Amino acid sequence: MRICTAVFLVSCSAYQSTFGQDLFVVGKGGISSYGSVFFNIAGPASGDQNWKSGPILGLGVRLRTSKSFALEGLVEYSTHPYKDTYDWDSPPLNDPRNMVLDFSAVGRVSFYIIDVVYIGILGGPAVSWHQKDEVIKIYPSYRSVSPGRNAVDLGAVLGVALDARLSRRIEFSLEGTLRMRFYVTPVTQIGVAYAL
Repeated sequence: MRICTAVFLVSCSAYQSTFGQDLFVVGKGGISSYGSVFFNIAGPASGDQNWKSGPILGLGVRLRTSKSFALEGLVEYSTHPYKDTYDWDSPPLNDPRNMVLDFSAVGRVSFYIIDVVYIGILGGPAVSWHQKDEVIKIYPSYRSVSPGRNAVDLGAVLGVALDARLSRRIEFSLEGTLRMRFYVTPVTQIGVAYAL
């Protein structure tokens, strides 16, 4: 295992020295507000307000080709617990969850601001696997079942970032993005990138 790790790191160093590029491992964490935007690519125009904001975690790699451009590949997981739209509504019989797994390739175009601070524009395609449980409610005169959803969607990631490049090896970022899925979802994240 140690030999394989050493070979991998040496290969990465050789790649960087040959092509003048930096390869980073990236970790991100933040808050996802599922379906809270009243504009959607494929879903109903009213959004999907029946889910609380939940955590989103991501892991991936970033290839920085210059000070002004980088390409990032990420896998991200988010989950959202159910919430009632109205206070008087009947609570669900089950414990429905809403989970999304995102695979994205995002370009980062950066502009120097001051000292170690850069502002970036983010954009790129994404594929999302979405699993939403059905919601079962019992009322005095009838039983209500809101259907679940299990699907793969094509989408995109659009947003802005504020980067702090503390050194050539480590970068921090604060990002605000829109996930253009079946329902448009705003996401706020803090990220850290470490050069291999």
